[in-house]
Amino acid sequence: MEYLWRRGKLGELWLSKEAITSLANTVMPPEYKAREATLQGDDNVANVIVVAPHSGDLAVKKELQDKLVSLFAPLGLKVKISWTSKEESFDAPALMNKLRKYPIFWGSVVAIIAGISLLGLKGLGLCILFGFIGWAIAGLVLSGKLSDLLSSLMDKRH
Repeated sequence: MEYLWRRGKLGELWLSKEAITSLANTVMPPEYKAREATLQGDDNVANVIVVAPHSGDLAVKKELQDKLVSLFAPLGLKVKISWTSKEESFDAPALMNKLRKYPIFWGSVVAIIAGISLLGLKGLGLCILFGFIGWAIAGLVLSGKLSDLLSSLMDKRH
């Protein structure tokens, strides 16, 4: 995405989001990353969203902010940093520990075992397929998107 920065007698000057984030990433410590950027052209402010670890050290954040300010200053841009936490990686054992505490999990396990023993894999697969189709249709009906979908299909036919 490109942002209009300045307009003058010789034309317009645009900056891309990718250019801002790439420049910011040149001074990032190993666990930090500039994920998004916007530009407030009237105020000459680059807004940079930085992904940081949960246990981010305040001294490291302050040092990074100073580096970004000095990096963008020669361009005539001020920097505003928004911090966000690093996304958690998938932890299967922790998920299993959480699921073990819910009766719906155990009910689902027993239902799958009973379904396989009574219906076989093919029968259980069909039951799950029809359950998914019913869930999708109910979601479309409740959200009102089904009528929009039908209207657009009818309009295309004519």
